[in-house]
Amino acid sequence: MELVEKPNHSRDWKIAAIQKKLTAATQKILVAKQHVVDLEEQAGRIKEDLNFLSAPIMCLPPEILIEIFLLQVLCGDRPMDGSMDDMDDMESFCSQYPPQFRIGAVCRTWRRIAWGTSRIWRTIAITFCSTRIETQNQLLQEWIQRSGSSLLDIYLFSEDLKLAGGDPMYRVPFYQPPRETCTAICAAKDRWRTLHSPGFIHLHDHFVAGCVPPTSLHELCLSSPDGECYDLDNITVPWDLRGSLHLKKLDLRMINITELKINWKTITHLNIWICFSENLHFMKELSALESFVVTNMQLGADEGLPFNDTGAFSTLPNLTLLSLDADCETVGCLLSYLTAPKLKDLKLSRPSIRWTQSVIQFFERSSYSLTEWNIL
Repeated sequence: MELVEKPNHSRDWKIAAIQKKLTAATQKILVAKQHVVDLEEQAGRIKEDLNFLSAPIMCLPPEILIEIFLLQVLCGDRPMDGSMDDMDDMESFCSQYPPQFRIGAVCRTWRRIAWGTSRIWRTIAITFCSTRIETQNQLLQEWIQRSGSSLLDIYLFSEDLKLAGGDPMYRVPFYQPPRETCTAICAAKDRWRTLHSPGFIHLHDHFVAGCVPPTSLHELCLSSPDGECYDLDNITVPWDLRGSLHLKKLDLRMINITELKINWKTITHLNIWICFSENLHFMKELSALESFVVTNMQLGADEGLPFNDTGAFSTLPNLTLLSLDADCETVGCLLSYLTAPKLKDLKLSRPSIRWTQSVIQFFERSSYSLTEWNIL
């Protein structure tokens, strides 16, 4: 007769009860851990509030904070002085990690104030990069949207494809942003106050006949890459800016500007680097010019611009600063065409006996209000 083991219901019930208690305890531990996480987040917010109340700068009203933020963000607004170093500073200062984002990273309060103030977003500095263009397009559109109705200061740069490991024989070794990028920029052209851009960026595709010009534009800087990098299809910009009635400052580093249509009579500050003598067609129209900077301009006899022996001169009645950094033939030749009765500051480089007579004659035609004369 076999013995049959009876099931131990009491033991199974005890195991089940213990497992139930273990599950409940584990659940409480998870709840407790989540509670700890919530408390840590709460403590972090309390510390932010405490820092806000403790730090003197946090006690400033939002209006004062906004002005401080603007001083940092808009530090690139400098008068044009004939140097391109400011553009290099702007590229390094804004392109890698814009100051708007640095401000917003300090605390929630600063982020709320900075990101909600349209004036803080009026300066746009961007270096177009082939590997990041989609992100840049999205950021550009959001940036313009955040700027509200503020006037915009736009500084555009472009990736050097040679340095990026691209084909060294590429016809244009600088990255050309796609059409949608230019469309986003030009969609806000009625709010442009400043535009600094390489001439090879095809913004001019949007300046067709009948297109409304940027009516708020005050300052324009157009530049071309170095000589060996020129794309001969883009040595000029066929822009018609005669409707930009507030345009006062021009910085033109182009091979040729004959197709650029501007109200030269309103220009007060002109910084120019050009090679061809036909680009001087505007000289007689610069009646409002106050500062005139010419750099590396190579005209002379080889370019077909003779010394002026007609007895007729282009008078610049408001010019107070004239700076010529060019070869001696160009200096002498250019001075032979000018009269500047209010000139106070004259800067000449590359001294030579060959332009001495032209300088003397220029002084004789002009008044003797000159207070500073530098020969570098």
